[in-house]
Amino acid sequence: MNTDYKNAARRHYEDAEILFNRLRWANADQLYGLAAECGLKAMMVGLGARTKSSGDLKKHSVHINKLWNEFMTFANGRNGAKYVGYLSSNNPFQDWDVSQRYAKTSEFHHRGAPPHPRVSPHQAAATIVKKMLQQAQSDGLV
Repeated sequence: MNTDYKNAARRHYEDAEILFNRLRWANADQLYGLAAECGLKAMMVGLGARTKSSGDLKKHSVHINKLWNEFMTFANGRNGAKYVGYLSSNNPFQDWDVSQRYAKTSEFHHRGAPPHPRVSPHQAAATIVKKMLQQAQSDGLV
């Protein structure tokens, strides 16, 4: 299969929202991270990152917890400061890890108001990446 980061970002985000609204926070959180990751990778391709014949990036094959900071450095070096401006300089995914897909559901629930305090910031950050990607699409970048 060929890689389509922009389509994958949209798909993961839409599914994350469905799961979030159904109180399925563990999987929603995973998909928010993947949506943001794919969105940033789509931006990197649009900004000129080199890709393999499959469409995968040749470099930057890390997940969102590391990619957030890599993207900021990469984009600033490629006249992408306009897009970097959408993002917080504090990585909201620093506490996210792809291995959390193995965690118990109960790890994403806590006493008090649901969801787990880490999920909402990931949702907000993925939403910002989505908006940035939409702007880049309007600009003809992606």
